[in-house]
Amino acid sequence: MSSTRIRRAGRKTGPKPRFTREDVINAAVELGIDRFTLGAVAAKLGIATSAMYRLFESRDALVDACLAQAAAEISMIMLDDELPWPELLRNWAETTWNICEKYPGLDITIFQYTQSFSHVQGFTQHAMGILMAQGFARSEALFALDFIGDTVLATHIGMSAMQHSPEGMDIVARTITELSAETLLDNRDRWNPQRGFLDAKVEFIIAGLRQQLGQRATEKT
Repeated sequence: MSSTRIRRAGRKTGPKPRFTREDVINAAVELGIDRFTLGAVAAKLGIATSAMYRLFESRDALVDACLAQAAAEISMIMLDDELPWPELLRNWAETTWNICEKYPGLDITIFQYTQSFSHVQGFTQHAMGILMAQGFARSEALFALDFIGDTVLATHIGMSAMQHSPEGMDIVARTITELSAETLLDNRDRWNPQRGFLDAKVEFIIAGLRQQLGQRATEKT
C-alpha cells in the first residue's frame, strides 16, 4: 500500500492533520461501496473533496481500490492443495459471504463493475488447479467457482434487502411455514434468518457436481 500522505485543508493552527490512501478507502467502505460519494467521504475525513483527487482521479478509481482491498483479504486465504473439493467450495462460499458482510455494498458493486473479477484472478486460478487435480475439467472448475460465488452474492443481496424490511422478513417466514406444511418438507430447518437458504443451495450445487463427476468416472470404466 502507498504511504503517500497529503494534508487536510481548513486548519491553520497547530499540527497539520494528514490522511492517507488507506484512510480514504476505509471511509468509503464504512459508507458503503455501492453508495458512497466523494463528498461524503471527504466530509467523513474532515477534508476538502478536491484534496482526494491527488490520490483518486474519480469515484470509479476509489471503487476499484475498495474492491482490490477486499480481494486482497480473499487472496490471503491459504488454499490447501489436499483439501477435498467439496470443502474447498464450502470454504469459498463462506469466505465470499463473510467478505460481503465486512464490506457493505460489495455484493452489488461486484455485479456492476466487471473489472472486479480481475482482482481475484490469482486466487481463482489456484482454486481451479486444486479442482482440476481432483477430476474437474478446466471449464467445470471455473463454472463451479463462478456458480458458487454468484449464488452467495445474489443471496446476500436478497437477505440484506429483506433485513432492512421487517415486513419482508415476516412474509418470507410465513411463506416458508406454509410451503413446509403443504409439501410435507421441513424447509424451516434449511432456512437461516441471516443467510436464507444459502447453505442448502451450496449443498445442492455440490451434490450436482458430485453426480456429474461420478457419471464421468463410470463412463470411463
